[in-house]
Amino acid sequence: MHLCLTFLAVDEVLSQPHKLGGQRVEVRRYIACLAKAEGDSVNRRFRVPEPFQFPITKLKLRFLKSSDVHTKALEARMRMCHSSIVWPEAGDMLQINCTLSTAVKDCVKLAATWNDGAERNLRDFFETLEEITITVLSSLWESIIKKISEITIDQPQAVAVVLSTKDHQVSVVGVKDVALPLTATLQTICKVVQEEAEERGFLVQRDAGMFEFKYYVC
Repeated sequence: MHLCLTFLAVDEVLSQPHKLGGQRVEVRRYIACLAKAEGDSVNRRFRVPEPFQFPITKLKLRFLKSSDVHTKALEARMRMCHSSIVWPEAGDMLQINCTLSTAVKDCVKLAATWNDGAERNLRDFFETLEEITITVLSSLWESIIKKISEITIDQPQAVAVVLSTKDHQVSVVGVKDVALPLTATLQTICKVVQEEAEERGFLVQRDAGMFEFKYYVC
């Protein structure tokens, strides 16, 4: 009768004779195989990972499309992780395609983690961008826009100001280090205009904390 035991052992154990139930047993090293084992007839095959969708806000998409510097920076970043971007004509989703092929070294191994790596690179990039929206009172809109038009943006490639007349909103989108100080400036402008309006009349509080400006009629 032959009895064979397979277990994880160190060299010192392997070099010693072993018996079980009075019979000599053969002890061998066991190695868990993650890939094809020697002599295995099953070959691993390379499969290109399926594309995936990555959500993006309309403002950030608009900013990137208008900024060649940041668009190229993102595309270069994604090429490093074997990915390409399909920019949407409409909507708020980016399509990410895998560019791996059998010509790439370790393509099978890279394909196994491609999706996670591509998503991580996208998240890291978009964390460097900031998007802030300020809602303005309709009665103060024209005065605030006039004041905003007088300021100068030092780094126009790094940030954009988007005005929505329909919603009376001023939005800032771009690189955090530039967008945050600019937002603070715009908030100050809104505050100053409101204070000037209060000096000429009064504000009546509305629902949801909104205010509507009322003039005194003499």
